[in-house]
Amino acid sequence: WLTHLLAGQSDNTSCAAAATLQFFFEEEEAVTHRKHISVPDLVRLLDSGNARRATCAANALAAAETKRGTLPLITLMESPGDSGARAAAARALGLIRDTRAIPPLTDIVSMPQAHDPALVAASLVALERLAYEDARSALSRALEQTKTGANGSSWLAFAIANTLLEQPEGIVFGQAYLQQAVSELLAAERIHSKKTWENTQQAIEILRAIRLSGNKQYLSSVSALANHSDQRVRAAAYRTALTIASDAQQSFYRQLTQEDPPLIADAFDYGDDYNLTPNDPEAHALAQRIANNGLLLGRLVQIYAAHSAAGQQTLMRHLTRSGIHLAELLNLCPSLDTGQPINKLNNAHPAALYMEIYCRHHQPVSTDKSATISLSERLAIKSLSESPKIPAAARRHLLIEIARSDPVTAETLLILRMNGYPLDDYLAAIRALAAHAERVETRQVLEALLADNKRPTSARLEAARLLLPFDRGGIITFINQELGLHAID
Repeated sequence: WLTHLLAGQSDNTSCAAAATLQFFFEEEEAVTHRKHISVPDLVRLLDSGNARRATCAANALAAAETKRGTLPLITLMESPGDSGARAAAARALGLIRDTRAIPPLTDIVSMPQAHDPALVAASLVALERLAYEDARSALSRALEQTKTGANGSSWLAFAIANTLLEQPEGIVFGQAYLQQAVSELLAAERIHSKKTWENTQQAIEILRAIRLSGNKQYLSSVSALANHSDQRVRAAAYRTALTIASDAQQSFYRQLTQEDPPLIADAFDYGDDYNLTPNDPEAHALAQRIANNGLLLGRLVQIYAAHSAAGQQTLMRHLTRSGIHLAELLNLCPSLDTGQPINKLNNAHPAALYMEIYCRHHQPVSTDKSATISLSERLAIKSLSESPKIPAAARRHLLIEIARSDPVTAETLLILRMNGYPLDDYLAAIRALAAHAERVETRQVLEALLADNKRPTSARLEAARLLLPFDRGGIITFINQELGLHAID
C-alpha cells in the first residue's frame, strides 16, 4: 500500500512515502523484492512536473541504486526545470554508478556558466563517484572557465568550489584538495581592491570562501566589509569574522550590537561554527536587540549560550517579564543551565518557572529519571499544568516533555488529560508514553488505543509503530489487515 501513497494529492504524503522507500532501499537485503515493485512509481514521479516530488523520487532511486532509473534521471537532469531537482538527479546518477550517465554529466561541467553552481557541483561529485578518470581535471577546468565571468566577476567559480567544500558529499574529492582549490581562487583574486567588492554576489561568495578556508590573512578586508552599504554583505562579513577571528571577536560584537535585529540574526545563521566569547554585557546587548523583534527570538540560542550562568538568569527573567511568547522562549532550552535546583523565587513568575522546568526535561535523558524529580518539582509541574496564566498549548507541551523522561507523569497526569488534546499533541503524547513501553501499565494503554477504532487512523498507526519492538508479528499483521486499507483509501 505504500506505493499507492506516492501519487497522493499531498506533496508531503508523496515525499514521506518516497523517504520511507528510500529507508527500505538502504536496508537492502530485507526489501530487494520491493525495489522492483516501487521503482516504476518513483520513475513516474520524476516526470510529474512537481519539483519537490521529483527531488524526493530522485533521492529514493539513488538509495535503490537501480539502473532502471538512469535514463529518466538523465532526462530530469537535462530538463530546464528546477535546479534543486536537477541537482538531486545528478547526485542519484553518481550513486547508481551507471556509466551511461558520464556523457550528460560531462556536458554540464564543460559548460558551467550555463548552469546553477549546485548542479555543477553535484555533477562533478557524480563523475568522481563514477570513477571518471578526468573528474579532477573537469573540476579544474570548470573553475578556470568561471574565474572571469560577466563584468569580470568570479562569483560562479567561488560558488562551485564553496558548494563542494561545504557539502559533505564533496569529500569524494578530499578536503585538502578542495581547500587548496579555494585558496588558489582567493590568491588569484584582488582581495584588497575596492572593485572586487562592488558585485554583491561576488563579495558574498568570496567571504564564504574565506570563512570555509579559515584564512586569517584577509581579515582586514573582512573588517572593512562590515561597513559595506549592502546589508547581505555586512552579514556575511560578520559571519566570516566571528568564525575565523577568535582573537578579534570583541570588537566585532561591539560593532554588531549597533546593527538592526534582522542583520544580527542573519549574522548568526552559522552560529554552530563560532567559538563565542563575548562578555555578558555585549552578549546581553546582542540578545536584547534580537529579542525586541519577536519574530527573530529563535535565533537567540547561540548568543544566549555565550552568557555566564548568572547572565543567563538575568536575561531569562527580563525576557519572561517582557511578554515574549513562551513558545519562542523555549528555543533557548539547549543553552539553559538546568543543573541548579528549581528556583523558588520564580514562583512569582510562572513563565520563568515553566521555562526552567520544561528545559530541564528537554535535555537528552535516560528513560527513567523519576528518582531525580523532587516532590517540590512534581507539585510545581502539577500547578503549572493547571495554571490559567500559562497558555493551554504550553501546558500540554510541558506535560508531554516531562512525560518523555518521567513514567510517573506519563502514567498519571498525561494519561488523564491527553484524550482532549488536538491531534498533533495527541500523537506527541503517544510518543512520550512509548518511551516507557517496557512498563506493562504503559504498554496496555497503547494496546488499548491501537484496538480502538474510534481513534484517528494516524494515532493508531503511531501506536502500532511504537509497539513493533514488543510484538512485531502481531503488529505487522494488524497493519496489513486493518490499517493498510485506510492508508490506501
